[in-house]
Amino acid sequence: MEQGCQAAGGLHDQTAGASTSTLITTDILVVEDTLPNLELIRTILERAGYRVHTARSGEEMRAVLASVEPDLILMDIGLPDADGLDLTQELKAEQGTTSIPVVVLTASATPTEETRAWAAGCNGFMRKPFSASSLLAEIHALLQR
Repeated sequence: MEQGCQAAGGLHDQTAGASTSTLITTDILVVEDTLPNLELIRTILERAGYRVHTARSGEEMRAVLASVEPDLILMDIGLPDADGLDLTQELKAEQGTTSIPVVVLTASATPTEETRAWAAGCNGFMRKPFSASSLLAEIHALLQR
């Protein structure tokens, strides 16, 4: 099964037959403004057994973080009301969120943008489109640290 969001930056869902028998009680916050990408990421993560929280803007992210302490954040860079890297830098500066791993997701990755991501405190950097397996591998590696 392959579902793509190529026009919206693109992701490839290759999770057909993925096991959902593993019980994972990990909360992941997905901050992504493009609805098809957000829904696809949510599906990938839920099939893998993660509990998913979503936000489509910096404002929504802050509202979610007021009530949820995620184990990991997937952060799009281009949000309607904020730059995802600026938000990451803010999260890394706040005592309550400094230790939450943040993985940047972007369709317009440039070397400068990647350098900015690492400088902002990101723990991972993924270019769209990416496969479900690479996304899950990145998440798994960060959660094992």
